[in-house]
Amino acid sequence: MCAECHEDLHRSYHDTVAMARSFYRIQDAAEVGDWEQDNALFHAPTGFHYRMEKRGERYFQVRWQEAGDGRRLHRFEREATHVMGSGRHVRTFVYYDGSGDAMQLPVSWYAEAGAWQMSPGYDHVAQLDFRRPVDHDCMFCHNAYPDVPDAIVGNTAYEGALPSGIDCERCHGDGAHHVAVARDPDSSYDDVVGAIVNPGALSPKRAMDVCMQCHLETAVNSGLPHSVRRFTRDVFSFRPGEDLEDYVLPIDSPPGTDVEDRFEIAHHGYRLMQSKCFQDSDGALSCTTCHDPHHTVPADDRAEHFRAACYTCHDQGACVVAHEDADAAGIAVDDCATCHMPKRRTIDVVHAVMTDHRIVRQLPDESLTAPRAEQRDVYTGELAFFLPETAPRGADADLYLGTAYLQAHHHAELGVDLIERALSAGATPHATPLRVLGLAHRDRGDGARAAEAFERALASAPEDVEVRALLGALQRDRGLVDEARGHLEAALARAPGHVFSLVTLADLEARAGKLADSKALLERAVAERPEHLKARRGLAQLLMVMRDLDGARAQLREFLRITPRDVSALVDLGFMDRARRDWASAKDCADQAVALAPEDLTVTLFAATVYTTAPTAAHRDGARALRMMQRLMAAPGQKPLEAPVVAAAAHAEQGDFAAALRWIDAAIDRAGREAGPEVVAHFRERRALYADGKCWHEAR
Repeated sequence: MCAECHEDLHRSYHDTVAMARSFYRIQDAAEVGDWEQDNALFHAPTGFHYRMEKRGERYFQVRWQEAGDGRRLHRFEREATHVMGSGRHVRTFVYYDGSGDAMQLPVSWYAEAGAWQMSPGYDHVAQLDFRRPVDHDCMFCHNAYPDVPDAIVGNTAYEGALPSGIDCERCHGDGAHHVAVARDPDSSYDDVVGAIVNPGALSPKRAMDVCMQCHLETAVNSGLPHSVRRFTRDVFSFRPGEDLEDYVLPIDSPPGTDVEDRFEIAHHGYRLMQSKCFQDSDGALSCTTCHDPHHTVPADDRAEHFRAACYTCHDQGACVVAHEDADAAGIAVDDCATCHMPKRRTIDVVHAVMTDHRIVRQLPDESLTAPRAEQRDVYTGELAFFLPETAPRGADADLYLGTAYLQAHHHAELGVDLIERALSAGATPHATPLRVLGLAHRDRGDGARAAEAFERALASAPEDVEVRALLGALQRDRGLVDEARGHLEAALARAPGHVFSLVTLADLEARAGKLADSKALLERAVAERPEHLKARRGLAQLLMVMRDLDGARAQLREFLRITPRDVSALVDLGFMDRARRDWASAKDCADQAVALAPEDLTVTLFAATVYTTAPTAAHRDGARALRMMQRLMAAPGQKPLEAPVVAAAAHAEQGDFAAALRWIDAAIDRAGREAGPEVVAHFRERRALYADGKCWHEAR
């Protein structure tokens, strides 16, 4: 629609500016990475293999683990339907089927290396694989405003088709109104111009705020919130022409902390505002001094273009740094940005190199683009408002800072004290601070104060499904069953697919002995979100209780396909496989569980049992079982009754029947004191085998 009157600007923007391609359907892409040749990646911390595959006009990412013999285990795949990122630095891929959550895929394409690497935040053992939703805050800066559910059901759900890239309205406001006025024959020129936001006609501060809505993230972003949205504002409610602080309050570390030189991928505005050039310009220096939002300067012309911007205040003679070695260093003496706004590797997206917008006098001595590993250390120190001159004061300041602390789960005591002090001083009891206050009290074991906070949050926002579900779960844990049921059913009446409410109500029904009702609720939850781990695991456990072992095994296999590194699920599935005499699968589970938790008592007993009792030699490993049991039995502390039984089996498997008899006699002695005669009789059968020089599996 905008192109009807602004054809040249529209074409230039969509052809040259990265923001126009910040999010789009993958079918719209001319080139999105190498999906057919160099398309494999091994992630050592998790042992996951990934492969990117193109099948006709569709794209997929596939993940699996490999058994010792090369077989592929727990294979999982997800289609890439959308691309997040223009590709100038990174392309991350997203799955979205038209409603519900949009899910990030674990492998991204990086332009610098021209290769696949783990997506930002994924290069560690606890990465979320295919289970990380793209929340509203991420979408806010990568796209035009999408449609979201009316009910407050969290910050990850969408409705209908997603937009494709940052559109005109993100910088110019409501286009429909502008078009309507322009098409009205009675409208004057001033009416038409006044019906749309022209950032160039705004005050310098408000013009910058149009950019800063996305490009102002502070140095605390990796550990604590970089901002807190005003409690009366929805996430997709910012409109160009208003003050940014009326929408969101930027948060930073206090001056003098050691994190001020952190450089992250969305630090453009934050770093520019640290520059003396910016601070002394009295608003004259802004983003548009160098950047035309409708046009990106071609690479060959950038040095001259940016130099001209610098020369609006400086001249070449003002540069006092000697340039004798500039040619040897590959630096053009008239390329201001190379020295004064150098490129750096970001600490949060370690496979990307970006321009650091903090204007410096001299290049640092260290290499700014050297490869670096993804860091897991985060800032957890004190917080302050980044723009103190427009920040709230008094009780309102306490309310926002306390909320920031509790949102990040750091400094819980300080966060609670700040919020409660603010509320006591008369601050408005908004739902957001009350929700995080309730969570903090819940996590500290104070159910009564948590319930009070959640109830006050609901009084402020009765439509908030998330808070109502949290209150229902809390009252369940406090034994207030009827109240819990009422809140959960009310949440589901407003949002029938709310998975947390479904899972929590299913647990309530199971506790009441209504297993069929619980099963139906969990099946609804799994149908709504097939990769929801708590729903899938809960259904598997319920089916075990209901003695539907085939159903439980199927749910556990799917659960492990989604999250292969869950030790307890591997043990549960392995025991059921052993009971079903599926020894190949039982051994696979044992091998994987031992690799993940070699010191765990339950894992040791399970794996050693499989390694000593399997009837086929290919599935037994007596030597390994014996080493594991010797380590377990030598460790201090009381062992479960089955431990000496398994130790006896391991010794027998290795031919040491004297030791096997000693351990089984110890088990028989304990069973006589701790168990019934049937258990003693069973152990005596094992003893008879060992006395005859036979192993456990030879009884079959």
